[in-house]
Amino acid sequence: MIKKMIKIKNKYLFPQSLSTLAAAISISCFSVQSNANNLDLALSDQTIKIGLISDTRADTRSSFEANFFHNEGESNMAALGLHVTSQNKPLKFLLGVKTYYVDFDNNEEGSGIVIGGKAIYAIMPKFTFSAQAYYSPAVTSFGDTEHYKEGEARLNLQLVPGGDVFLGYRNIEVDMEDIGNLEMHEGGFAGVSFVF
Repeated sequence: MIKKMIKIKNKYLFPQSLSTLAAAISISCFSVQSNANNLDLALSDQTIKIGLISDTRADTRSSFEANFFHNEGESNMAALGLHVTSQNKPLKFLLGVKTYYVDFDNNEEGSGIVIGGKAIYAIMPKFTFSAQAYYSPAVTSFGDTEHYKEGEARLNLQLVPGGDVFLGYRNIEVDMEDIGNLEMHEGGFAGVSFVF
């Protein structure tokens, strides 16, 4: 009986909290002047990911992130995040929190809050390596999701001012309540990034 009540609470009450948190992130980010924006487009044979990163302060110590991910014929995911950034050179760190919503074609869906971060190392002035990892345990996973894991590494090369190309490897896994672990993507990708 208690387990059933917890399940009902996670499935039906939390989306309101998720919406509130997402709204708070959006308001806090867009109520201040945006100083720099990055638009990413990453593609693989079966997936597409579109991401927007916007600095929210003049000293670029915090940033807002919005992403949409689609796996052909399997799943869709939307995410919002807020990060704080170190200004160390040539190595920079980002620490943050994201909210996500995922929807699978088999009618499984869920949401959650993930924590994690990213490290960016400038190998050369126009050539960087970055790695990121995010995780959501059961306590911050809701709906049909039990856990969420995301890892990514990529090499980024600036070809022209305001325009980069990149290659990378990504793994996104979601543990679903009824059907177990699902891989939204595991493999390489390539893309372009624009600064405006």
